Amino acid sequence: MIIEAKADDAQTISTANLIFRVFNESDTGNKDVAVTYLRKRVYKRYAKFLAYINIYIDEDSIRQDKDLALEHLRNLMDKSQEYSAFLRWAVLESPELLELLGDAIN
Repeated sequence: MIIEAKADDAQTISTANLIFRVFNESDTGNKDVAVTYLRKRVYKRYAKFLAYINIYIDEDSIRQDKDLALEHLRNLMDKSQEYSAFLRWAVLESPELLELLGDAIN
């Protein structure tokens, strides 16, 4: 599996290298456990990201909920957040999300 960092900061590169090792190297200890754990954490974080997007775009959401969802989304873009590189990648690939959250990507 090819894993590439989408940004050049040290944390993103380190995360990409770790994920590359987990998915591609056969000599990492407890590989099955590590892969399962990593996938679960990434998917859980991505599900949270999608939940906030759904709140933000829902026509029935009240303004306060939309504002709070946007605040959460902006926070998830911060490189200090767990697996933010994956979430930022999704934003960078979507013109609508990039317009909404682009200035929150650091």
